[in-house]
Amino acid sequence: MNKRLGFLTVLAVLLVLVGCQAPQPKAITVWCWDPNFNGYSMNQAALVYNKAHPDIKINVVDFPNSDAVMQKTQAALQAGGAGLPDIALVQDFQIEQLITNYPGVLTDLKAAGVDFSQFAAYKVGPMTQGDKIYGIPFDTGSTGLFLRTDYLKQAGLNPDSYQKNLTWNDVITLGKTVKAKTKKSLIALDTTDWTFLRMMVQSAGGQWFAADGSLDLSSPAIKPAIATVKSMYDAGVLYPTEGWNNWVSAFNNGDAAGLMSAVWIIGTLKSQPSNAGKWMVVPTPALAGVTGAQNASNWGGSS
Repeated sequence: MNKRLGFLTVLAVLLVLVGCQAPQPKAITVWCWDPNFNGYSMNQAALVYNKAHPDIKINVVDFPNSDAVMQKTQAALQAGGAGLPDIALVQDFQIEQLITNYPGVLTDLKAAGVDFSQFAAYKVGPMTQGDKIYGIPFDTGSTGLFLRTDYLKQAGLNPDSYQKNLTWNDVITLGKTVKAKTKKSLIALDTTDWTFLRMMVQSAGGQWFAADGSLDLSSPAIKPAIATVKSMYDAGVLYPTEGWNNWVSAFNNGDAAGLMSAVWIIGTLKSQPSNAGKWMVVPTPALAGVTGAQNASNWGGSS
């Protein structure tokens, strides 16, 4: 989702939560993460809203990541609700936990008049319970493979040749060439996070859990995905890091020649002026030989 659309959705949140209340509060607190994308959108929305409501202060609080927002939200709820924000950005797979574990805490925004027919149904589903809807879609997590075009050229390759659907086997071959010619590993990987593997599994329609919530590791995609990650390690294609900040530094500083992520990472890439003109993105690589494997996946998406 681009910044304009993210901005418009969060502006809608402010209009609903503030504009529909009487009397209006003097301050609104918003919890979010990623100042290059989520925080940026929140602050832009606040500027627009304050033109019509200059007496209301909107405090945007930036957290290190979505887990930190969720942890503090749950801690506040378990302590009786003191210190909760008026608005919290929550990943789609986490909002179901809040609805289920803390009934009655969140505001039914459908009742407040939000037209949810304007949003994709798969975004609205996780925040729906019965006839109530407890959030507003903010961004999606469509993924892609981001590559440094200058490193590809240094390796004697034409970046245009890779603007197509690839398999992970193609990526391993590409990574070996780039590593041999430039000494750079192709893909920065946060070893403390399991999302890289999950993106592979999801691209072939697999998940970790069955419909009833039980653990299910029998998906045809899981073993091939694990084998692919091991092959990438063995071939020197992956640049291992620990934690979000080190992962971002690895590709923003040029230690790695690329990364696998979702569309929202573009804000982080653009935050470094030195990245201008050096990056391209191609469709998510597919697992070769796996029935149903697609060149598409998802990481994140919040509301």
